[in-house]
Amino acid sequence: MRAGGAGLPLFRRRARLYVDGFNLHHAILDLGRPELLWLDLKTLGRGLLPRRERLVGVTWVAAHRPQREDRMSAMATYELALRASGVRCLLGHFVVHGDHCRACGHSWMQATEKQSDVNLALAVAADAAADRFDVAYLLTTDGDHAATARFLQESYPR
Repeated sequence: MRAGGAGLPLFRRRARLYVDGFNLHHAILDLGRPELLWLDLKTLGRGLLPRRERLVGVTWVAAHRPQREDRMSAMATYELALRASGVRCLLGHFVVHGDHCRACGHSWMQATEKQSDVNLALAVAADAAADRFDVAYLLTTDGDHAATARFLQESYPR
């Protein structure tokens, strides 16, 4: 046993991983590595943690975009695989609305993802309030989650 009992699972700090699936999906596509779209998030989480921590849960937030039927089936299958592996999946949705260019008058329909950021922030806050982790990891490229991290640090300094 190492000093301080850090090697025993019972004494390692509990860690949870929160994944912004929308951001992760687009980051993987930007890398040109579509095989990573089927990433095992629990394995990823365990790989990110230092030895003094143990992964006690993963939460994945995303949104289904019904207008993209070609991607809906793959995403639904991925979600089922995540759920089967014990990952908590929280889903938002897309809102389709009209937009236009004021300069030329051209108009188009645009889909905007909704609720994923809120779902992630609320999951972190609820888990912190329920004492479900000692360390939280947010996997996102969304700067809005700086507020989530700040809330966590201010509300739960330990």
